[in-house]
Amino acid sequence: MWKENLQQIASDNVHGATYLTKELLELLCSLEGQSLQEALKEARRIQPMMASIYNLVHSFKEEKEVCKRWWKEFEDANERVVQKAAALMKDKKILTHSFSSLVFEAILQARPKRVICTLSAPKNEGKVLAQRLCEAGIESELIIDAAMGLKVKEADAIFIGADGVGSFGVVHKVGTFPLALLAREFQKPLYCLAPRQKFWPKEFPTPTELQREPSEVARGCFGVDNRYFDITPLELVCLITN
Repeated sequence: MWKENLQQIASDNVHGATYLTKELLELLCSLEGQSLQEALKEARRIQPMMASIYNLVHSFKEEKEVCKRWWKEFEDANERVVQKAAALMKDKKILTHSFSSLVFEAILQARPKRVICTLSAPKNEGKVLAQRLCEAGIESELIIDAAMGLKVKEADAIFIGADGVGSFGVVHKVGTFPLALLAREFQKPLYCLAPRQKFWPKEFPTPTELQREPSEVARGCFGVDNRYFDITPLELVCLITN
C-alpha cells in the first residue's frame, strides 16, 4: 500500500513542494522497520526538483516526535516567510506565477489591491488560484503566460514561490525565468518565498528534470518539449526566507 501512496506523490504534477513534502512526511511516519527503510530509499528518487523533499528524506529520523518536530519547524518557517511577504504586498498590485501555497497565504493576509495570475500552462494552476482569490473577495485577473510582457509593467511587484533554491538558482514553475527577465527590464522587484527547508546544500548539483507527458501540450508528428520547472539565476530574485 505504501508503494502506491509513494507513487502518487512521485507522479503528482499539480501540487507544490510544501503540500507534497507534508504528504511524504505523513507516509513515512506511518511506516516502521523494513518498510520505512525501503520507502526512504525510494523517496530519494522522487520529485528531484523539490528541495524540501530532499531535505526531509536526508534528515529523517524514525522517532515519531522527531518527525513531528521537523514538520513544525517547516510550518513555523513558512509562516514567518508569509508574514514578511504580506507586509510587502499590502496596498499593491501584484503579479504571481503558478500557485504557491505560501504566496496564496500571504495574499489572504495582505489583501493587496489586485492580483494578476498567470495561467501557468500546461496544468493551469493559475486558473485555480484566480478562482480561489475571487471567492475570497480579492480582485484577481487571469492572463495567458504569453501576456507576461504586457502585464508585468502594470504590477508594483512580482511574488513567486519556490520548489527549491540552490547556488545555481531558484527552481520554480516553467516561465519563471522569462518572468524574472521581464521584471528586471521593467525594474519591478521579484520576490521569492523560500524557507530554509527549501534550500539544497551549498554544493548540490543543478537538478535535471525529466520530460513530462507530451500529450499535455499537443499531439502530432512533431516533437514536444514539456517540462514543469525552470531555473532562475539568484541575481534576478529577492529571496524572502526565515
